[in-house]
Amino acid sequence: MMENVKLHCLYVDTKISSLADNMVNQHFHPYYEVYYFLGDEMTFFLDNSAFTLKKHDIVFVDKFVYHKTFYDLNTESQRVNIAFHDAFLKENLTELQTAKILKPFEGTKRMRFQDEKTKHLFELLVHSMIDNHPSSCIGRSALITFLNELSVRAKQALPYLQEPVSKTSQIVSQIIDYINKHYKSSLSLDFLSDEFHISKYHLSRMFKQVAGIGFSVFLTEKRLTEAQRLLSSTDMSITEICGECGFDSMSNFLFQFEKYYYMSPRELRKTKRKVIS
Repeated sequence: MMENVKLHCLYVDTKISSLADNMVNQHFHPYYEVYYFLGDEMTFFLDNSAFTLKKHDIVFVDKFVYHKTFYDLNTESQRVNIAFHDAFLKENLTELQTAKILKPFEGTKRMRFQDEKTKHLFELLVHSMIDNHPSSCIGRSALITFLNELSVRAKQALPYLQEPVSKTSQIVSQIIDYINKHYKSSLSLDFLSDEFHISKYHLSRMFKQVAGIGFSVFLTEKRLTEAQRLLSSTDMSITEICGECGFDSMSNFLFQFEKYYYMSPRELRKTKRKVIS
């Protein structure tokens, strides 16, 4: 997908996903992404939050923000991904228009279409983008119209954004937020159990129920995705990155990194720099 975005400044694809497509790792992109869900139900992890999506929900994923999808039901669910670079905005819009379109990515984060007329309008726009090449005039025009309509509808959708989630999801979201802020420290189930006043066995079950993976796996992948970001965007040494990301030893860092990415940190850094150049 990255190659298409880099080449055309925008990319649109549609896919049928299920439990088999659940992501193990959080990831981030150097471009904006609109995730349009057309299935029954799923969990979306965005930065420090986890929330449930229903049919016709949209998530706005900002650049360089960690996110992950988790399909709760063993049924196929359709989704549409729309990704675009700053270059696309710069080539096609004024600064004022760009600021308006990017507003939902900064604050709204997600929205739900409430009326059938709006749902139908957006389905037509999405199909227009899918049926036409992203670099074509029709494809670009459809995306600009879609993003403009989203920015308007996002303001109207604010009451829905405050919709409460289950108590379990709230607690797990707080724990995820804590992990994201303190992953450099030495964290354990025992520590979080004391911090959140929950038995570690109950905490472990709750976390896996909402996040789809265990606490230790989540913590490791958080540290690894941060290591990947630092390898790609800084000149920090691998030893410095190991310590900065909370790993207790270089041997553990290298073992976990190669297990997840099938290459060493040094190899990944070389690969990323070749792509950028």
